[in-house]
Amino acid sequence: MNDYKIRTAIKDIEFITHFSEPDTKVIDEMGLNLGSSIIDIAVINGTMVGYEIKSDHDTLNRLAGQILEYNKVFDFLNIVTSKKFAPSIKEHVPKWWGIIEVEEIDSEIKIHQRRKAKINKSVSAFSLLQLLWKEELGIMIDRYALPKSLKNKSKKIIWTYLSQVLDINIIKDDVRFFLKSRTSWKSD
Repeated sequence: MNDYKIRTAIKDIEFITHFSEPDTKVIDEMGLNLGSSIIDIAVINGTMVGYEIKSDHDTLNRLAGQILEYNKVFDFLNIVTSKKFAPSIKEHVPKWWGIIEVEEIDSEIKIHQRRKAKINKSVSAFSLLQLLWKEELGIMIDRYALPKSLKNKSKKIIWTYLSQVLDINIIKDDVRFFLKSRTSWKSD
């Protein structure tokens, strides 16, 4: 089964209700770590949930590196796989990742939740802040009455400062708010 069929099945069966929820955004191919890593599907509402697809045409060669990057950003993570990787995938992902198997039987696609995702306790404030545009970071600086001179600094300095002075839950809330509010994904 290929990536397109798996992605379509997940969206049509698992996410169908999310598309009508005004407080939820579903993003295909969301870049992380300044675009060095891309998760297949992100669902953003009261949490950030990532879905990495491994189809019959994929390998697991990049998975270890992807896991490191995804673990820094998402509250919950799921690996979505076809029958090819289903028997061994749990050996490759952390125990708190969910496992979803997608199979096609006589042109009918079935989705099986093999393991439910658990909360990620190691989200990185710095990595979350990297998802924001400079003007969004500026809004945070104003919102929390931080030194206005920060706005003239590089994004790396702003990410570092905000990650040190703001609580992770405040950062999570703001990042989700900004990502859901965007009408365009064109960066600055």
